[in-house]
Amino acid sequence: MYILLICTIVSTIILFFICNEKIKPETVIYHDGVSEVVEKIGDNKQIAKEILKFIGNDKTQVEENIDPKIKASFYNFNTDKITIKNTEDLKDCSRVIHISHECIHSIQDKKLGFTHFILSNIQILYFLGIFIYFFYNKNLDLRFNLLLVQFFIFILTFFIKVTLESDATYRGPELAFTYLKDKVNEKDLADFKKNIQDMLYSIVPMSYFSFYMQGVLLLIIAQAGAIFI
Repeated sequence: MYILLICTIVSTIILFFICNEKIKPETVIYHDGVSEVVEKIGDNKQIAKEILKFIGNDKTQVEENIDPKIKASFYNFNTDKITIKNTEDLKDCSRVIHISHECIHSIQDKKLGFTHFILSNIQILYFLGIFIYFFYNKNLDLRFNLLLVQFFIFILTFFIKVTLESDATYRGPELAFTYLKDKVNEKDLADFKKNIQDMLYSIVPMSYFSFYMQGVLLLIIAQAGAIFI
């Protein structure tokens, strides 16, 4: 189990340095031609409704999160609802990309989304269950087998998460560009598209690493518990 713990920690450190991007991309993007158009369309909720209509989705509901502390929008597979973050800057072009990302989630396979939801909860409950169990059972072989099962659950959960997010990450911008095609002149749209694509290449690896960290921390804690409890 010492080897398992060391391998997990070393792998995490290596992945961090591989995925880490030293140049932090701007979270707010302005473009002379695109910003004016985006500003006229309206707030985040209005853009979300327009994009959903653009892709023929009349089922997903949109609500605005009035909490200013929430800095991200998200889609809930269970309620089929997009919760939009509060609009702070109407000229920020990046909000079209983020909203398109959530709109793509709304048309993804609901079974896959629900499966990820179930596995995410199983991952947490399983971690709590085996960690408590370690206080009552000192059998090292059994502990090791329980850790292997946890690792399998983590890999499956992570794979589905990356599948869903990769689809939304790459299809989202294309949806945004198509949505803006008739609203922005061709030159401005091409320039905006290049900027967004460059930004995606720089942030996607670290985004995947953040998904990885959501589960690997549970692995490390459980492995340490199996050794020292």
